[in-house]
Amino acid sequence: MNELLTSLITFVVPVAEKLAFVLPAFVLTVLVFNGVARVFRIPGLTGDPIPVSHRVAVIGLPRSGKTTLITALFELIQRGSDIPNVRLHGLNTISTVNRYIASLNAGEKIGPTKEKDTFVFRFSYSKRRGLLSRLYDIEIADFPGEYSEIISHNLEERTQVQRETTRRDSNESALIVAEDLEFTLFNKEFFSWVASSREYLFLIDLAAIYSGESPRRSVADIIGRIRTSWQVIEDSATERGIGSTYNRSVHIVFTKTDSIVSVYAAKGNLYSLLEEKADSSANDASGSIDLKYAVASAGSASNLTVLRTEQQELLSKLKNDNDDIFSDLIQFFKNRTKDLDVTYSSMTIEDLKGGRLGVRRILNLCLP
Repeated sequence: MNELLTSLITFVVPVAEKLAFVLPAFVLTVLVFNGVARVFRIPGLTGDPIPVSHRVAVIGLPRSGKTTLITALFELIQRGSDIPNVRLHGLNTISTVNRYIASLNAGEKIGPTKEKDTFVFRFSYSKRRGLLSRLYDIEIADFPGEYSEIISHNLEERTQVQRETTRRDSNESALIVAEDLEFTLFNKEFFSWVASSREYLFLIDLAAIYSGESPRRSVADIIGRIRTSWQVIEDSATERGIGSTYNRSVHIVFTKTDSIVSVYAAKGNLYSLLEEKADSSANDASGSIDLKYAVASAGSASNLTVLRTEQQELLSKLKNDNDDIFSDLIQFFKNRTKDLDVTYSSMTIEDLKGGRLGVRRILNLCLP
């Protein structure tokens, strides 16, 4: 009996010692394997993937074209040719997107976003790399342009703009409470969203800038606003402990490019519009044309204009001149971010691939 017990112990102890090492390693392997299966869609493995959240912040002054650009992005997304297997999330997103796309295709203006209309567009898609496929959950917020105004003002101007916004959007105008800078930046949903975003679209309305009374002043003003906005975002991200903004992507999007193409088509250029006292007219085959009027009246066509060869040449000249005029802003972001892109967009000019000018580029750049 003792010999049998001794033999059993001699056999069991080494096995137990091996299991003590192998079993935890096996359990750890299963857990890691299951985690990989959930994060990555690997054919043949079960388990729902955990989507990776990716926020896109669209920042621009009122009527700079934020909602219209978001609509154009979803118009391209709905086609499915650029991003396969896309699924829109929520009844509100589905109905709003399709309603806006119908207005865009009808040549109707999409009204400015009010505070009560603040909306987050959501969709998911899978990005495949070899055998692996990762699921992304994309969120694009459409906030009122007044919010972008607030972020680019100093403290006194910030409070005044917020009061004016409250007066416009609330019937209880007497109950206006002046908020200090800290509360405005760190307790508003807008600033929380902006600080945690991975992609930033700064929209600049070319038509508004170059058709105004003082385009040079407008250029200086928008550069100052955007620089201030980015410094506030940097400070907000630091205060929240969510990392440096240097590794995040910034996209400067010049909207309503068609308005400026008309200037070059009339043998003019942007530098003539910058000089307030200069004659802002040019001569073409039909006689004299007011360049500022051409800027202000462009973009009203409901049908897309195909980007012809001559228009491409004009667009190239436009980009070179405007990049030079906004060189201070471009250099500012080159020094403060690792990834900067400058894109020109238009809702009335069709690019060479059959989409609206600049929209496909913006979509591809913003996706993870």
